[in-house]
Amino acid sequence: MGKLYETLRRYPDAGKVGPALRIDNLPDGYADADTVRKWESQFWEHPVAPGVFAAPIDTTFALYPARSGFSIDDRALRLGRPYVVEHTPWYAVEGQLSDEEQYYRSHASKTFSNWSVRGKQSSTYLSERVQRFDQRAKVLNIDAADEHIPGWMNFGHEIQLDAQGRFPLADGTLDGIRLNDVLGAIADSAPLFAELRRAARAGAKMQLRMAVAAGEDWQRARWAQQLPAAAAQAGWELQELRPVTDRESVARRLRQQGAAAGAAPVQSVVVTLAALPRGARPLHAGRCRC
Repeated sequence: MGKLYETLRRYPDAGKVGPALRIDNLPDGYADADTVRKWESQFWEHPVAPGVFAAPIDTTFALYPARSGFSIDDRALRLGRPYVVEHTPWYAVEGQLSDEEQYYRSHASKTFSNWSVRGKQSSTYLSERVQRFDQRAKVLNIDAADEHIPGWMNFGHEIQLDAQGRFPLADGTLDGIRLNDVLGAIADSAPLFAELRRAARAGAKMQLRMAVAAGEDWQRARWAQQLPAAAAQAGWELQELRPVTDRESVARRLRQQGAAAGAAPVQSVVVTLAALPRGARPLHAGRCRC
């Protein structure tokens, strides 16, 4: 509760804040486990600050601003690990149901119950999200804090570098890449940018986020000085660089207008890059439109 309250105060644009629902440990014995993973993964796809995801919340437990009413919209935030909860009906193993689960399944409304009515061709099951899940965008997540995002390819989990420093991916495989606080620990970022460009399709976007310590001159950091040339040489066009506060970053995703109140210090630098066609030269090589 304390973390929910702290998060709601930190991001006052949010309509509510709640814990994320865990989907990485569902038992295969639950009949709808595959559908749950495919549908629920969309609520992990918009990380807006460390450990914070923009995602709507319906009737799941959440903390609301004082005197606000119930709502379902895009102004909700969910917390990542360790502030996650398990939706216990998703852990029911067919053939080993408790008396309570059996009773619920036999008496639940077939109109309103989405997950506990067997054989129901629900709108969730029939949704494009579920039916076309295998054709979704392929996004690689490399996070120094080891944030695991269900539905994405997470470095250190679903994917590793081989002995030659290559990802086990064919050329032009990736549609998107997220790098969070990674470059600070790398002496030379050029090989990483080159390997990521090999694995990315032309036009793929990469978002790079680096935290900025209080009082730090981030422009003098090694990663910042290497970035323009390393990206350009590998075939990435630097499209945007934004020093932001976490408050501003979250507000943008929640579709709110205006800057954050007060002059808060920069907390992060967010860079957006696009993969150029093979052989193309960046229009702004060596510098960034800020």
